[in-house]
Order: sequence, then C-alpha cells, then structure tokens
Amino acid sequence: MIRTVLVVKEMLRASIALLMLMAVLVSSIVLIPLSTTTIVNRNRHLKLEGTLTVLAVIGEGVNVKGIPLRLSMKVTRGEGNIFLSLKSLTSEDFQASVKLAILIGTMVAGKDYSSYDYYMELEPYVGSISGPSAGAAIATLVVALLNGLSINESIAITGIILPDITIGPVGGLLAKIKAAGKAGVKVAIVPSGQLIIKDPITNTTINVMSVARKYGLKVKEASNLYEVLKILGGKYGYLGNASTTTLKPSSILEFRESVMRWINEFNKTYVELLNKVHTELNLCKNETLCKIANKIIKESRERFNDAFKEFHKNELYASVSDLFSAIIPLTTAYWLLKGCIEGWGILSTLVNNVSSKVSTILSTFRSITRELNNANSISINKLSLGVEVLKRIHEANITLNMALSKYRNIRYENISSILNLIEDLSYAYWRADSALKWYELFNVIRSSNEPYIKLSTLKRVVELLTYYSKVTLDYMHTLIRVHDTHIIDLYKPIDEASKLLRTNPIYSLSLNMDAIARISALLSASYSVNMTKKALTLRAISLNLAYNALSKGFKPLVTLTYIERGDSLLKQDPYLSIYFYDLALTNTMWYLMLIQAMGKEFGTSSIMQLYQRVNSAALVTTLLTLTALVAGFIIGYNYCRRECKRV
Repeated sequence: MIRTVLVVKEMLRASIALLMLMAVLVSSIVLIPLSTTTIVNRNRHLKLEGTLTVLAVIGEGVNVKGIPLRLSMKVTRGEGNIFLSLKSLTSEDFQASVKLAILIGTMVAGKDYSSYDYYMELEPYVGSISGPSAGAAIATLVVALLNGLSINESIAITGIILPDITIGPVGGLLAKIKAAGKAGVKVAIVPSGQLIIKDPITNTTINVMSVARKYGLKVKEASNLYEVLKILGGKYGYLGNASTTTLKPSSILEFRESVMRWINEFNKTYVELLNKVHTELNLCKNETLCKIANKIIKESRERFNDAFKEFHKNELYASVSDLFSAIIPLTTAYWLLKGCIEGWGILSTLVNNVSSKVSTILSTFRSITRELNNANSISINKLSLGVEVLKRIHEANITLNMALSKYRNIRYENISSILNLIEDLSYAYWRADSALKWYELFNVIRSSNEPYIKLSTLKRVVELLTYYSKVTLDYMHTLIRVHDTHIIDLYKPIDEASKLLRTNPIYSLSLNMDAIARISALLSASYSVNMTKKALTLRAISLNLAYNALSKGFKPLVTLTYIERGDSLLKQDPYLSIYFYDLALTNTMWYLMLIQAMGKEFGTSSIMQLYQRVNSAALVTTLLTLTALVAGFIIGYNYCRRECKRV
C-alpha cells in the first residue's frame, strides 16, 4: 500500500513538472507576435483586408506634385467582381490597370480570380485619378492578401504592371520620391532603369538615390512583380539561379529525335531549292528581278549560316527555326524567277500547291480538336503540343486567305505586289509544313506521372484567359493611343477565341495565348528603356516558370523551344527575342494555372511558390513543446515500471 502511494506521488510530481513546463511553452507561443496580414481560410465568410502606400502625382509639367496615397483593399468570396470607391473620379486607363493588376495578382498568387470579389479604395481625395502607375502596387497587395504576406506600412510602390508580370516606367518619379520622404516612407520600390532622371524644372540630370538619401529613404529597383514580392519578404522559385545547362528542349529524347529529322529534311530541301534558284537565275533576263532575287538569296544564306552555327552549339530548335527562315525566302526567289521566265500565269500552280498543303493540315486541325475537345480529361503535355499545332495551322490558314485575296486583285505590272504575294504563299506553305511536323511530335511525345486536366476545368480556365486577353488589349489601347494595324488586328483572334469558348476551348486557348504574347511584347517594347535588359528579365521569369512546371510533372517543351529561339535572336533583334520570351512565359503560366485549378489532385501551390518567412521563435517553441511531451512520457513510464517491479 505504501509503495503504491509512493508511485502515485512520484507520478504526480512528474505530471506537475510537465504541466508547468508546458504552461511556460504555451505562454511563449501566445506572446509571439502574429502577422498583420490575414491568412486565407476556407470558410464561406472569408474577408481579407490590407493597405499599401502608392506614390502618385498631381499636376503637370513644372507644377507636378508628388503625393502618397493609401491603397486599401478587401477581398471576399465572390464571382470576380471589382468595386472601386467613387471618392475620387477614375480615368479609363486607371480602371483598365486595376482590372489587369488584380488578374495578374491572383494568377501569381495561384488563386482562382473568379472565386473572389475585390473592393478597392484610394485615399485621400485628390480629385481625378488617372494613369496606370498604381498597377504594380495593386497586384502586389492582391498577392499579399491571398498568400498571407505581411507588408510593412513604411514601404511605398510605384510602377506600371504589364501583362507579362514585368513593371514599366512611370512619370514624375522625382516628385514621388520627395513626397515619400516627407511622408516618412522608409523604402520606395520603383521600376528598374529609372534611377537617373531629368528634373522637369531645371532640366538637369539627377540621381534619384542621392535625393532619397536626404530624406533617409531607401530606393529599391524592381523589374517584375516577383522582385517586388522578394523585397517584401516573399520566397519563390529559382529566379536569378536558373540556367539553360539543364533545361534544353533537346534534352527530351522524343523531341531531339524529331528535330534532328526536321533538320535533315530542311537541309536537303534547302540544297535542292538553291540549285533550282541558280538554274532559274541563269535563265532570267530581267535585271531588276535578278537583283531582287540575289538580295533574297543573300538573306537566305545568312539564315542558313546561323542555323549551321546553332546546330554545332546543340541549339537544335534554334537551328531548325533558322532553316525554316532560310527556306521561305529561297522559295520566294524560285517562284519569282520562274514567273519572270515562264510568265506570271505559273503563279496559279503555286496557289494550288499551297492551297492543297493547307487543306491537308485543316483535316489535321479537325482531328486534334475532335480528340482533345471530346476527352473527359487531357494530358497537360499533350494539350500544350496540340495548342502549338493549332497555332501553326491558324497562321498558315490566315496567311493563305490574305494571299488569295491579293491574288484575286493582283496587278502583274507591279513587281512589289507580286513579290508580296509570293512571300505570303511561301510562308503559308512552310508554316503548314511545320504544323504537320509538330503534329508528328504531338503523336510521339509520351510522359509518365503527368498531370491530367478535366475538360470542365479547361473550359473554366480558358474562359478566364479570354477575359484576361480582352482586359490586356483594352489596357494596351489606353496606354498606346494610336491606331496601329498590329493592335487592331489583335481584336480579331480575341473575338474569335471568345466565340469558340464553348464549342472549341482548345482552339480558343491557342488563339488567346498567342494574342497575349503579342500584346505583352508590344507593351514591353513601348515601355522599355533597354530592350536587351527587358528581354533578359523575361527570359529569367520564363526559365523559372519552366523549372516550376517540371516540379509539377509537366514537360515544358514548348516553353524551352521559345526560350532557345529567343536566345538565338537576342543580339540581332531584341524585340523579336522579347516576343519569344513572352510566348514562353505565357505558355507556362497558363498551363500552371490549369494545374493549379486541379490543385487537390496534384498538390500544387501558387505559381511563384510564395512562402512567408518562418518565425524562428515559433519553430523553437514547437520543438521544445514536443521535446517536453516526449520527456514527460519517458519519465512517467520509467517511474511506473520501476515502482511496479518493487510492488
């Protein structure tokens, strides 16, 4: 009996000691400061609120004055509605930038835009609010709220948000920096490349950093939204560490085998065509046409030499792309000379050849769309290749239709119109040929453990993509107020994509992706101080998204081909390089969005893999709690075993 009492006493002592230790630990947990940003939860009554300082200006020219504005946002469960406070009047470009910024913010956060409603307000009242320079701040705040990233109130942001997640330049930066310093802002995040500016009053060059230091203000540059989030403490992906050494399209065996076959076929075609062209050139008596043909041949040889160099650097896709670019002008030269010698009636043969080729790929188009649109679920890798085939078919068909229109109204006395017609027909023929080559790839590429997307999910995401395309195009119109034919032509594929949304979502996806890449490239070109630097920024983002895709089981083959093509063009044509990097970025981003939409099945998180910094005190506390529990169990167990043996 006495021994039993002793056992009970010892166990009580151990329990009391353990409880005291746990009380201390629990207290330490409670005292740890919590994040000021609400974490997203799963209840229906979700309400997230946050604020951020935006740097703005009022007035114009020498009368411009900087002003810090308080951007407040509330996010609730909803249907994708955006509500703007009417305390200040807002211009068309400001409203367009708000829509785009919120769309980009939800996309980067890895959330479904249409699952939330967004309430936004800017204070204090400043009359009319115009311009898109709050875009970067709005997108940042959306990501912060949806991903639980806290934002220090002493940080301010200014910058245009562009569709490819990059940040464009702003006006009145000097006035904004001065206003930020006077308002007590500690850190100002500004677009890259704007640290050296001209003072509008004195017309002298000023270093923004030196002005900021007078107010104790730090200025940090950001070229894209990810860099802004990194400054704020977000962690994601591999930006800055990505390398093409392990990410090349030729590293995918099926693609390497296919592209090597394409290179051999194109090389053989090039040699045969070149011999035919020289034969026709020797027979041609028209000096003007001979000069034009020789100029075209020279251009073709330059592309062929580029292809040769790229092949020996193992840049196989860049090589086959330049072979493609070499064959088109050579085909043009051949038919130009042949028409000159045999008569322009021979062009009907060319028209028939091209029409037959395009007709063949249109049956391929129907085959792919039928296969993908009728499936209950689609392999993400298969989908990405199918979209590329459809893109090339669309380009071939559109170019042929333009050529047929020109052919019906051709004036044979006008050499430039004949040349233009033959160029279009040559492009349509070889673009159709490339579609067939990609269709071969579509049929041979296989992957294990890859994500599959439900058709219902695909339709929902493509619907969002269509809305995104319209918003980006409207946004571009507010920024570039010119009637450029390239801009106007973009409305056609977007309108067509909208009409095909329900009946052919795969084709709609293809049209939208290409349109967004073109819009992004046009805006990047318009708002870039340094085109090469902009291209490299887009390259880094594209490459990081490709790494992210690999981690999700998705082979980003298309992305890697576009990155390689962008690399090959970077020195000679930075704008074209930007277009290919934007294509790469757009492709991966939206396929990751599709995988994200199937989140539970693949365990995906946000595109940018954003995490809050783990509080070290909380981690230590948790480990100590677990240690105490284990220790208490061991102590109690040993006392019990020892005393029971004595009894």
